[in-house]
Amino acid sequence: MEAKAEDDQICPGSKQLTDEEIISASLLFLLAGYETTGNLLGFTAYLLAMNPDKQDKLTQEINNYYQCNKDSSLYDAAHSIEYLDWVINESLRICGPGSMTFRECENTCTINGVTIPAGCSVMIPMQILHQLAEHWEQPEIFRPERFSPHEKEYHHPMCFIPFGTGPRNCIGMKFALMEAKMCLTSLLRKYKFERAPDTQVPLKTRIGIARSPANGIFLKVLSNGF
Repeated sequence: MEAKAEDDQICPGSKQLTDEEIISASLLFLLAGYETTGNLLGFTAYLLAMNPDKQDKLTQEINNYYQCNKDSSLYDAAHSIEYLDWVINESLRICGPGSMTFRECENTCTINGVTIPAGCSVMIPMQILHQLAEHWEQPEIFRPERFSPHEKEYHHPMCFIPFGTGPRNCIGMKFALMEAKMCLTSLLRKYKFERAPDTQVPLKTRIGIARSPANGIFLKVLSNGF
């Protein structure tokens, strides 16, 4: 809203936004982020159900936080629990809703001996980068500790780009992470996820505009006793 342009300020190349651009950006936040954030939460619930020790640790971290911060808002809690960040990132690495992104090369350049001509569309396969064994030890294993400060520094920064990277990364990244962390924090204070008889193992996914479960996700949701 602060970037809104007055009628006499609109000109080519201006960084001010017209009413139409503001409306379009707002709709993009709400609509494009709905399915992807929902899929992220579904994938995370599935991975926690399949790895109960990690779920127990996250639940304990959430409860410990609230024992020391009884009046904390859900927003503050979701942004203060370090292990929650690790869990969300590991879920994005294994089952990120975004499987690929594209960039158009503006100027001919050569990178590692490969020449990319101007105007060429370059596909970046995020899903493959997130599963490369040369960068991730046992990439098929759900291990949130990969994103601890100690381990994170050993990862190449371009091997984990669930929202893209650079000045044209996902405009809704912070909003999506906020939604997911607040939702997961709220749920795990009261409930836990468990594998059900009809839980699909391994989980099959499909790639469309976003990555999603091919046949849905079926889990038991039980009271965690707190």
